[in-house]
Amino acid sequence: MSSHYDDRLHLRDHQARMTHQLERAEAREDLKLRYKNYKKEAKYPSFDAKNRFRTLSMISRFRRAHLCVAVPDSLLRKLA
Repeated sequence: MSSHYDDRLHLRDHQARMTHQLERAEAREDLKLRYKNYKKEAKYPSFDAKNRFRTLSMISRFRRAHLCVAVPDSLLRKLA
């Protein structure tokens, strides 16, 4: 049995490669467009740190003031 190297087996189908390449390019463009629309419509939470800190500070201040009135013992206030 003899075998020989056949050059035709390793040739690429240029037309099939081109169609796959175009399909991938269209898919990439579609993905970019969908991501752009998603970014446009996405709702992000507001990170207003200044007002958040102010409200938390006021809440803790009120709690401490309430503890000073409600708990007469200083050690119990410290625990609370």
